Amino acid sequence: MGSLIWDRFPRDAGWEHFAKRMWAYQWLNEETPLTDELMAVLYDESQGVVDVLIKLYMLTQAHLMQVSEVRRQPERIDAGLLRDVARREFRLIQPMIHALRINDRKALAVYDDLQPFQFHVEKILAGTTTPPVPSLSPVAESGANHSLEQQVLAAMASLGIATDVSAVLLQEAIAATPSKDPFDILAVISARLKGQKQDLNAQSPKTSRKIRKPKTDSMDEKDLRHIIKSADSLTGYDALLGAGIIKNPLSDCAA
Repeated sequence: MGSLIWDRFPRDAGWEHFAKRMWAYQWLNEETPLTDELMAVLYDESQGVVDVLIKLYMLTQAHLMQVSEVRRQPERIDAGLLRDVARREFRLIQPMIHALRINDRKALAVYDDLQPFQFHVEKILAGTTTPPVPSLSPVAESGANHSLEQQVLAAMASLGIATDVSAVLLQEAIAATPSKDPFDILAVISARLKGQKQDLNAQSPKTSRKIRKPKTDSMDEKDLRHIIKSADSLTGYDALLGAGIIKNPLSDCAA
């Protein structure tokens, strides 16, 4: 059976620890605390499957960011929104989720591949019909790690960050994270997206601050999206290279 399906938590202390740690990485401009009600909905809609849980969380945040841009509404996660996103976007795997709820092992034997669902979610997050970007980390050993890297790339694409820039950011964050923990990698990337003056090679993942998505109407000059949008005819990669955000890969060879 594929690990994308069977990497599953029972509803215990381990599940709560993972969910709380994941929840800390919100890309919204308003923090939503993780309540018992939200915890219960997260488990019910994902049935403890790590890949499904991460996708539900990312899709919900992407939905809120899109809605707030149009309607200027607060970016708050609630139980109703989580269920609505799951109902609309998880139709492809609802038979599997139902089988997990009732522990129907015979039905579960039919569902041994989540790849179609993986592609479906990545297209939603990236707003494109192109194939998903492959994982760039050679050390990702579990389905959860692999999936989280995929979703980070897709989330950056949904924020308007070019694919080549996203790839560079992910590679540098992985190189700056000795633990190779996907959550620490996400924290480093979030800090760069915020536009803070942090050195990826020197930053300690354990002291990384939780970062919120900046408001688009008050964009900092160091914000990656501001730099890219102000670059006129330059590619996203060249714009960031010129601004000194990323290093020229040939500089080390010339030294």
